[in-house]
Amino acid sequence: MKRQEGVSGDKRTDARDSMSDMMNGEELRVRGPKPLGPLERQVLEILWDHGARSVRQVIDLLPTDPAYTTIATVLSNLKRKRYVRTRRDGRSSLYEPLFSRADHDAAVMGGVLEASRDRSATILRFADSMSAEDIDLLKDYLRTQESGGHGNDAQEPGGQEHDLLESGDGAPSTHRPVSNELSSREPGQGR
Repeated sequence: MKRQEGVSGDKRTDARDSMSDMMNGEELRVRGPKPLGPLERQVLEILWDHGARSVRQVIDLLPTDPAYTTIATVLSNLKRKRYVRTRRDGRSSLYEPLFSRADHDAAVMGGVLEASRDRSATILRFADSMSAEDIDLLKDYLRTQESGGHGNDAQEPGGQEHDLLESGDGAPSTHRPVSNELSSREPGQGR
């Protein structure tokens, strides 16, 4: 009989979960994030916006009034997919995101690049679609990196202070250097 994975209380499964939690930053970087359904994304957005919350608190922040068991299942799925972790607060369990919205979105973009057959063309095509403001932001970031600075955490995926995981496991971020060809272009200019 096939053993069901992720069943709470199984010591082997719990040990694997703990080991996997320690490696979560690496898993996010190498494999990219697991796909999210619409309700999973909505619940994760709430946790990113409001921090750790219980099932009931998440329900109270949703625009609809779903069943308690629906949101409990969604949060369990997010935990299984390594998006959230739980911590006890008295008699309640609070769910908190394992990484920031920016880290998630950067990992999604990194996953697209990893899957691309022509990484350079994909990067350059994406750069062509960027607004002048985004290109200026990227140029400023690249200048800061070239000068050995770290910029601020919100704009710096590769910085020392970057919080891929709040647990502070120190795993490197999803950042990869972008070619200087991009930084030498004028905003809004194509290749």
